[in-house]
Amino acid sequence: PTAHSFAAQLFIFLRTFIPEGIPLIVTSPMEAFSVELQVASALSFAVLFPFFLFSCVEYLVPALLPRERNLLVGVLVSSIVCFAAGVAFGLAALAPSLFSFFAGFAPAIGATAFFSAREFIGILTSVAFSTGLAFLLPVAMALLSILGIVPASLWGNRWREAVLIIAIASAILTPDGSGVGMALLSAPLVILYGAGAAVGSRFSPRRRGRLSVTT
Repeated sequence: PTAHSFAAQLFIFLRTFIPEGIPLIVTSPMEAFSVELQVASALSFAVLFPFFLFSCVEYLVPALLPRERNLLVGVLVSSIVCFAAGVAFGLAALAPSLFSFFAGFAPAIGATAFFSAREFIGILTSVAFSTGLAFLLPVAMALLSILGIVPASLWGNRWREAVLIIAIASAILTPDGSGVGMALLSAPLVILYGAGAAVGSRFSPRRRGRLSVTT
């Protein structure tokens, strides 16, 4: 056991997301070991998974047409960027807000609030993965429009229904059930929905056809 491992240093950094004055405890030495193992596994996955994806793309590229090649690389790069942005948003904005919100209820009933290390890392993992997946929304929208599966005009015509679906999905993805997480996650998702609609409209087959005719 050492405090100088990457997993231990990352956990110490993540510990700063808990409001000041709220203790973080372990109920057994085995819990501390398992939490550090979870952090190390997540860190290894985050570092190695992009290399795995690019290796798969490198294997497939020779069999693809130039347009398919560009589409695959564009989807891969944009997916990694959007997922990483979602994870960063979940850890930097969503998780600390949830911790602060719920910690404020303990003094109101005369109790002392604390987090166990296992509960803490479980909430962080859930929030980070959920927001990472949610931030893939514009990539999925643009891909569906580029492939001609969904007309690009549908995204703009159905924006009211989309906002409602985003609110419901945000309530499901956030683990608090209080509405705070839903509000924090819904705002960037609505912006990403607009970005996905714009990209899908720009690169849709019908749009490309009009540009080629004009040229």
